Amino acid sequence: MEGLVGRTGLVLEVVLLVENPNPRRLAARAVDWELRAAGRTRARGRVQVAADLPARTSVRLDVDCLIGPGTAAALLPLLAAGVVELEGSVHLDAAHGRLAWRGQVRVR
Repeated sequence: MEGLVGRTGLVLEVVLLVENPNPRRLAARAVDWELRAAGRTRARGRVQVAADLPARTSVRLDVDCLIGPGTAAALLPLLAAGVVELEGSVHLDAAHGRLAWRGQVRVR
C-alpha cells in the first residue's frame, strides 16, 4: 500500500492479489474497504472496478482508496507508524457474491 497526498485528500494505492480457484471465470465489480489504525476504524469507502478473474489463476487488482482531507490530516501520523489494518470485500458479478479479505499492511 502506498499513499499520495493531494489537495483533495489522500489516495491509498492498494494492490490486491485475488486468487480464483474455481473452474470458471469470475468478474470483480467493486471493492469495499475499511482502514483501521490504533484499534479504530479511520476511513472506509467503495471503489468500482471492472476486472476479469480467469479460472484457477491469481490476478493483481489495483485499487485507489480516496480519503477526504479532514480524515487524511488526522490519519497521517498513524500512517507514519508504518502498519495499519485493511479489510474489505471484493464484490463479484451478481451470480457469485463476494470475497472477504483482511490483514495488516505496511505503508510505503
